[in-house]
Amino acid sequence: MGGGAYATGAMLRDAGKYTRYMGDKAIGVVSGQGKLVVYDDRLEFYKTSGNQAGFAINPIVGLALAANDKKKNPVDTYFYRDIKGVRNGKYSGMIPTLILDQKSGKSVSFAKASGGMDPKELADLIRPYLR
Repeated sequence: MGGGAYATGAMLRDAGKYTRYMGDKAIGVVSGQGKLVVYDDRLEFYKTSGNQAGFAINPIVGLALAANDKKKNPVDTYFYRDIKGVRNGKYSGMIPTLILDQKSGKSVSFAKASGGMDPKELADLIRPYLR
């Protein structure tokens, strides 16, 4: 692992409230809001609300998607072994964002919400644990 950091599965920090976006960072769709927790081998995103795209289309579709989200595991895990790199950006050119570039070629963006840890500080915390 880079930087000599050793992963033990220990929690490093509760990063606080974040909004996760999928798709282009300029027009990406909100795929969840919740709490981001940093471990020395992974990130865990605890969703408190699900996909909001359905509500934009139709309230009934939104309710159906929300009910479906409750049936799923509300925790999404991003293991560092699957992440190629971590960087910072700005969602819509304004909101500080952490971007995880995965080895699969996909990227996931987490935009800071009120009270959340600064994404630059978060990236600096994660970087030494990437392989």
